[in-house]
Amino acid sequence: MSPSQHLWAATFITLALFSTVNAQSRTKVTNQTSHYSEFDLFKNSGWSPCAINTTYASGRKWTHDDFVKDLWTDNQTRYCDHMKGIPIMIPTIPTQAAFLPWWPTYLAQFVSLCFTFVGLWWTARDLRKHQDRHDMTLPITFWVQLPIDIVRVIAWFWKTVHGFADPRRFAWVSVVLWLVPFDYIWLIQLFGKDRANSLAHDGELMTPINLDSKPTGSTTVQEEAACAQQPLMIQPEVCGAAEKSLRQRKPMIFWTTIIATVVTLLQWCLSLASIIIHWQYSWTSPRTQTYVEDPRAVSDPTTIGQMPVACLDWLKSGGVQNSGLIDLQVDQSIACITFTAQFVICTPAALAAILVLIRLRRGVLDGYTYKMIHFSACVCLASLVCPAFGTGFWALWKVVFGSSDTFLRYTNNLNVTGGCTFGFVNIDKRWGYWDVEYERPFRLAMSGLGAA
Repeated sequence: MSPSQHLWAATFITLALFSTVNAQSRTKVTNQTSHYSEFDLFKNSGWSPCAINTTYASGRKWTHDDFVKDLWTDNQTRYCDHMKGIPIMIPTIPTQAAFLPWWPTYLAQFVSLCFTFVGLWWTARDLRKHQDRHDMTLPITFWVQLPIDIVRVIAWFWKTVHGFADPRRFAWVSVVLWLVPFDYIWLIQLFGKDRANSLAHDGELMTPINLDSKPTGSTTVQEEAACAQQPLMIQPEVCGAAEKSLRQRKPMIFWTTIIATVVTLLQWCLSLASIIIHWQYSWTSPRTQTYVEDPRAVSDPTTIGQMPVACLDWLKSGGVQNSGLIDLQVDQSIACITFTAQFVICTPAALAAILVLIRLRRGVLDGYTYKMIHFSACVCLASLVCPAFGTGFWALWKVVFGSSDTFLRYTNNLNVTGGCTFGFVNIDKRWGYWDVEYERPFRLAMSGLGAA
């Protein structure tokens, strides 16, 4: 055989070996998709499987202080740079907690609650404008918005209670929606006051005051004399039916106020409880996670993909659970901070309104009721629009520079994992998860109702 023939033969053998190695590398990685979808492995990051890094898979020690490392990863190249040895992605399923509130969610809640608060403002405005009418009624717009608000509150309770019962359904419910029934309390008080005034004009609630029936120095006489000097607006409420309770005088107003108050208190308490539990999940060993390993991968690790026996043994020994590879707590912490700020801002506003209500219970309430509805609405909407702008600018920054908003966690010791690097990625949240088909209709409906 001539030298040139030897050269051609060596070249052919080299190319054949190279093709075989590459084919084996592709097989070992891409066969993960035979049992799991692209979403199970890479979510909506748009990444694809990396080739095997034979430099680090051939026995070279690769050890760092942290066994599991994490970082924000913008693109495919940076992702593959960290997947040393044989790259294996862990198939995971997102829980409800994985879909963090982001700018589309906050914006949808803002728009939805805008209609509610504008409707309440319009109703209060109409009551004030026609407070001297004898046939005091609520405007038609109130009866259009009332069933919508009832549905949004029911949806909120359903999702919240369901989350408490099932940890994997424990979602990020709105912590400011309780201001809706709270404002209804004020509106009911305003309607009851104006209704009493309109009836008073017809002489239905006015009772004559007999100052001669009691001793001159009597306190009761002085109180009744003061009542007689009050304007007609206040006189029926304070004087004319003073001997009767609100429950007896206006039972419908009384019971609707009680119902709205109970709903408000329940929502406030459950909102506080959800914030506390989310903080526990973020900083302690959580009983639920934002992501869980696919049950098929837990019961049969061989379905994840072809890998050396040492890598498979690490999976079978519970390496994923013991190492906390898929315990993504960074996103939860960000959402906890935002939700806590919303709750802290809105609660003092409600307390201030209650104090005003107590002090002015026997005075002219219509003007203050109108202002309290406006004030609480502004606080609630501000608590939604601020995080919407903040997360929106973050997403805009990512889009302008063409990078994803994906968090990668991966093992960092090939000696322990048998030559494999196991990785896990979360869902890219640039578009607020609305580009993800997983339970999208349900999530859109809850955001549209302002419940979550």
